[in-house]
Amino acid sequence: MMSYLQFPRLAFSGLFQADVSTVNNDPRHFDIDHFDSSFQEFQSNSASGGTTFNGWWNPVGTGIFRFHECATQSISTQAGQTQTKASQDPAIGLTVGNAMGRASGKLVDLDPDWQNASCLYGLGVTLINANGHVIMSADYASNPFRDLWFTRANSAGDMGASAMFQSVLTNVIWNLDGIQSPFFDQLIAATEQDMLSIRLTTYGYNMNAKAPLFGYGTVLGVIGAAKASQPRSFILGRRFTPTTQNAAMDLVSSNGIGCFSAQIDSTNSSLHVDLSNALPLAKGYVVQDLGPMQFALLKNPLTAQDDVINAEDYIALAAVDQSQELQLQQGGIQSVPLPTSINEDLHNHPLAILSAPDANGKMLVSVRENLLGLEVRADTFAFRLDPNDPHKNHAQSTFYAACYGIPMPNAALGFWVSGPALDYANTPVSAPPGTTPKALLPVNNVPDNAIRFSPARPVTDAEGKVQVQLHGPEEMQTPREYIDGQLYTISYNFAGNDPALQQTYDKLAAVVFTKIAPCPSPTWEDIYPILKQYANLYPIMSQGLLDFSKKEQADANAFILHFVFDKHIDDPDQMPVTRDLSSAKRTMLIRYFQQIIDSQGMPKNAMDMFGKRCPTRGGGGLAQAHQQSAATCPNLPGKSRGPNN
Repeated sequence: MMSYLQFPRLAFSGLFQADVSTVNNDPRHFDIDHFDSSFQEFQSNSASGGTTFNGWWNPVGTGIFRFHECATQSISTQAGQTQTKASQDPAIGLTVGNAMGRASGKLVDLDPDWQNASCLYGLGVTLINANGHVIMSADYASNPFRDLWFTRANSAGDMGASAMFQSVLTNVIWNLDGIQSPFFDQLIAATEQDMLSIRLTTYGYNMNAKAPLFGYGTVLGVIGAAKASQPRSFILGRRFTPTTQNAAMDLVSSNGIGCFSAQIDSTNSSLHVDLSNALPLAKGYVVQDLGPMQFALLKNPLTAQDDVINAEDYIALAAVDQSQELQLQQGGIQSVPLPTSINEDLHNHPLAILSAPDANGKMLVSVRENLLGLEVRADTFAFRLDPNDPHKNHAQSTFYAACYGIPMPNAALGFWVSGPALDYANTPVSAPPGTTPKALLPVNNVPDNAIRFSPARPVTDAEGKVQVQLHGPEEMQTPREYIDGQLYTISYNFAGNDPALQQTYDKLAAVVFTKIAPCPSPTWEDIYPILKQYANLYPIMSQGLLDFSKKEQADANAFILHFVFDKHIDDPDQMPVTRDLSSAKRTMLIRYFQQIIDSQGMPKNAMDMFGKRCPTRGGGGLAQAHQQSAATCPNLPGKSRGPNN
């Protein structure tokens, strides 16, 4: 099993910037008939002490995601030796940067009613030495975060949240001329299909618009070898899932430990544990001191979390490293040597974290592996199904099943769609009440039975995995009225009497777009509702670049609008909202702007192309735009409110 969790691996840390737009966080803002200009303003506290949410906490967000002041901190060699000094290997001390010569990556929710699987699109990853030499460049294969929990830190909302992005790096290009790095030689030799495994853990996000680091947070990254037979979005191994659920629906142990994974390395007789998203955080976003704790192997497989056990009930392995150094320097990964004497028991006994013994020598099981060591997870778990295009109306995912980290053949799986649900979490009531959006709350997961699975009753193969296809319906109306299509959340697990405990948001989420009639010669009246919704939701574009909900401005910029709407979904230059559009609507927009280009010709130069630069309130023209300084529009894509940018 090769992944970022195994040897060899490289760890880095620093900051990330996620300049997300928040107008689209409230689904009611999608209703153009009830949209108010106040929904494009920052939220504020009312005189009565309540909150007027307006456009939430960052209505001017650009959607960009990028690394900032990140550097490689350590390497772990094939033999398991950890090195932290550049004098030991030139892989240490490199700048971890973004793509060269193209736009920053974008962070986009699957749907306003499912913000629990935000996806990175178009993110580039580079390793650069002090001389500016790009040693490695690669593309992050678009993938959402997993293991989201909101209460890792004692801060409100997203400021207290933590999550993990795991994927693979593709299109890897090495430029090691003159670089003598034994580590990079080992990493290249260990990986398959020219891919690397990557994990990003993000937390400590700053939502205070007045703070210097507004929109920034901490990122812990790890890069390792990738194996084609392994899942790209999670670790298939030893899965720790607490049994307690708090008010935020987070699954945590009694002392606040969250879900996490570990993996046994038989080559090095080690247990690699990813603690980057597992331990609670104290003030300052440092790891909270939970007192002495240790990894252990439980002798009784049925020992439960929060059970008090004696010394004869477990085999101690190692102390849990709760240091901030492990997090920042080694990506939060602790490698625990395993004695050969427990090799047989490892395959049928659970691993656990135990608290310090009390005065009588008894230990508390703080958190342990799933009961019976069961794990079942889907590699791809967020989908867009489109009845407008038969080629895009189905999607495939590989499901993996394991028992104590060993693949489970002949395991039967089952699926079930959640019942109708209103999204109360993202539709708050403002104060005073008159400022609350008037649009009705959309209802999810109706009509039922819209998504079909094949096979309907999947069974894993000899390698413990099975491919399942999701099929969308031939027709989908507008059950959410002002939002295109419908969102479905689908639970999955082992069929039968022994389901695996799963993290709260570890579900399949699928958007099924509305079926519309083809429009071979679209008019402005056909595309206006689409562009008006987009202009409402992304004021950084409509107010900072051009107001494409006005025909004269949209037509004058037909070339650039055609350009961004015609981009592939994974391209960072594609307008974020087009990931919310069916193929039929996107085709309609492209056809309309092609008609305008055909009638008025190509722009003469780049200034004509981008002539409606900010501000465009009131329809400012090209000459007016030329007179604006860079300070007029501090939030344009590519500009940052953070330091040193």
